[in-house]
Amino acid sequence: MMATRHLTTFMAALLVACVAAAQQPKRQVDDWNVTNGTIAVENYQGKEAFHLVSSKTLTLARRRGMSFRDGTIELDIAAPGKGNHYLGVAFRVQDKVARNLKVRDSSKRLFENIYFRPFASGTGNAIQYCASGTKCNWSYLRKNYPGVYEAKTDLSETGWFHVKIVIAGGTAKVYVNDATTPDLVVKDLKHGLSEGGVGLTTYHKSAYFANLKVTPADADPGRNPRRCRLLFTRAHGEWKPPSRLAKLAERIGLDVVTSDEAITPNTLRSADVLFIFMPTKPFTDGERNAVAGFVKGGGSLLLVLDEEQRQSLKKTGVNGLIAPFGMALTEDTPYLHNRGAIAQKGVVNAGAREVPYSGGRAVRGGTPFSFILDREGRATELAHGAYTVTPKGSRIIVLGEGMAFLFMGGKTGVRLTGTKPRDTNYWGKDSSVFNREILEWLTAPR
Repeated sequence: MMATRHLTTFMAALLVACVAAAQQPKRQVDDWNVTNGTIAVENYQGKEAFHLVSSKTLTLARRRGMSFRDGTIELDIAAPGKGNHYLGVAFRVQDKVARNLKVRDSSKRLFENIYFRPFASGTGNAIQYCASGTKCNWSYLRKNYPGVYEAKTDLSETGWFHVKIVIAGGTAKVYVNDATTPDLVVKDLKHGLSEGGVGLTTYHKSAYFANLKVTPADADPGRNPRRCRLLFTRAHGEWKPPSRLAKLAERIGLDVVTSDEAITPNTLRSADVLFIFMPTKPFTDGERNAVAGFVKGGGSLLLVLDEEQRQSLKKTGVNGLIAPFGMALTEDTPYLHNRGAIAQKGVVNAGAREVPYSGGRAVRGGTPFSFILDREGRATELAHGAYTVTPKGSRIIVLGEGMAFLFMGGKTGVRLTGTKPRDTNYWGKDSSVFNREILEWLTAPR
């Protein structure tokens, strides 16, 4: 009788265990909301994985109950054999995507997407970025910004590879396998500083995903990560902050604080960047010392001045602010209406940028990164912009003309046309991206 009772108890426990084991994959699958496909738990090449199978062009599996803005996403990815497989990670997925995604309605596809092409391993487009729900698909980005939103890396065509994506503000850095430097850096996530879910994507075929780990930038949900602060000073007749600056700052996670007070160590205490934008009145010795101390202590400086008729170099004394760092603004360059400037791809800018310039100065010292054009449209040796990095890692950018940060210039602008501001459509279509890249560089982690 005792043996029978033990046997009955054992069989009941075994049955519960088997039922639980059978339900486990179902519970895992139920954690996902899948659009245009199916998801299942399978063993693939020794790993328990999610197998995402597409039934149409684009398939998105979004993890339920997960909201994410900044942090790290890590996982293992594999293609089910050779072929043109597109295996991706979606992040900052908006709520309505999971309910309303339609193949032919791109306005519903609101998420950032980093995806991998194992069949293109070792080529310059093994990793690609696009922003669903915008015009910024892979073909648009490749045509207009070649080599900026895609990169070379080595991927196993039929086996597992590891991916880590670090997202902060408007930037995403992608590391493959054991890379210590990012294989791809996207500096301007097209949906800006949004928040949303995390998902998996595949295009037309299927993909395997394992060991997904999502780590928010701040593990304590009661605390918000501190955002960088830009102090926009107005105590010296500076122009008011351009209306588009606030939108740009919000997009990259930067707080803008305007101050009408004199610059002192106290007013600079909580600032990360000091922005001096086309001042007309002089700075005191105390203010110059405060700025120097701020920069030497780790703060960043952005100084923009325009031509002499608007801001006097002697009266303002701005060169006294940047002289300790080996930089200076020149007198006005020879005037050529609507001549334009070109920022070169490098440390500050991810690609060549066309920016407006029509009456201004040049910058001496530092490292030039943007150059004034001549009559034929060739870059001269005159620096429209230059940067410096101090031994403590502080960053300084000086621009000798203010039109870019007034967001002037446009896609239809033609160089050397017009004679006055009111009848000129200024050349220089890249003011917004140029400004964003400057602010991101000034506030980047040291």
